[in-house]
Amino acid sequence: MQTGNAEQAVATLTPEIRVVEMDRPWTWLAAGWRDFMSAPLVSLSYGFLFSVAGYVVIYGLYAIDMFYLILPVAAGFTLVGPVAAVGLYDVSRRLESGQPVTLGAALRSFVSHAGTISAMGLVLMLFLLAWIRIALLIFALFFGGGVIARGNFIEAVFFAPESLPFVVVGTLVGAALAAAAFTIS
Repeated sequence: MQTGNAEQAVATLTPEIRVVEMDRPWTWLAAGWRDFMSAPLVSLSYGFLFSVAGYVVIYGLYAIDMFYLILPVAAGFTLVGPVAAVGLYDVSRRLESGQPVTLGAALRSFVSHAGTISAMGLVLMLFLLAWIRIALLIFALFFGGGVIARGNFIEAVFFAPESLPFVVVGTLVGAALAAAAFTIS
């Protein structure tokens, strides 16, 4: 029996878990701010494109009377954030290596690693779709599955007696999904 080989195979397949100090995110934010200040036009343009995309999606949902999906989709937009940020990662890489930084180069960075980005994008999109389905289920459980009129949607969802438990459960479930998505991305 060759248990040594099996144990070695498992050891090589097990990912290395790195310890991250609690103050490390501040270092990342400072580095991001430096990159933003070094290429503000590209960074703002990139952010503008994704902001417009978000507004188009929200307007589209509102226009086809699926306004009840606006909150889950807006919250779920953060689940696909790591894929959306690929261009900004490229901006940072270019700044560090002294290469010219352009919006076109940032957008082309999706093409240069299309396979891995597509695979991760698909996984995160599945998280987003799962979140939307779960959010609809939570909504149906707390509000009886009925359709709320567009005019009273905000009052019915946020100011009804069921609102607080609905928001708490939705936030906890959403946080669990977001944590899982963050962990794998």
